[in-house]
Amino acid sequence: MSKHRSNNNRKWVVPAVAASAAIFASLGVGTLGAYTASITNDGNQAGAGSLVMQETGPGADGQEVTCTSTDGEGNAASCTSINKYGGNMAMVPGGEESTTVTIANTGTVPATSFTLTPGQCSAAGDGPSACGLMTVTITDGGTEIFSGTAEELAGRGEIQLTAPVEPDAERPFTVTVALPESVGNDLQGGTISQPLTWTFQA
Repeated sequence: MSKHRSNNNRKWVVPAVAASAAIFASLGVGTLGAYTASITNDGNQAGAGSLVMQETGPGADGQEVTCTSTDGEGNAASCTSINKYGGNMAMVPGGEESTTVTIANTGTVPATSFTLTPGQCSAAGDGPSACGLMTVTITDGGTEIFSGTAEELAGRGEIQLTAPVEPDAERPFTVTVALPESVGNDLQGGTISQPLTWTFQA
């Protein structure tokens, strides 16, 4: 008889527990709640700036020519269309030739270093080397940064120019080559050739 009662009790316990769980769930009792706040930054960007040199000067026909560093591989271009020594192959003693070019920073970052590096002077002709006789004068705006023979310019090495050069800034440079009055007949037909390299660095 007591065993029968025990079975009856167990039959009633299970439905009672299930009913209690349903009531608690419907009332939301037992569920944890919290305040939240958040910010999502979805406009995060970064990128590399550009350092671009642009040179503007007269071409062989007198028309303005523009050369840009991005014209060459690795942002290093060779500009043969602007002859800073003027290209006058019929100079006489006492004569001179001046050429003005503009160097500009057309990139987005300032050039913290600006240099001019002259290369070796090559001379041609049957007489003495014109490299040691023809003079070269270079001015940065109104400031003279070199004056001497083309041979001496080659030995000068890298010339530090005023920096920084900010984006959109430009500077005029004038290069004047001259044939001294003291040269003799043996220099007739003598010529020089010399590369000049301008460099920005950020």
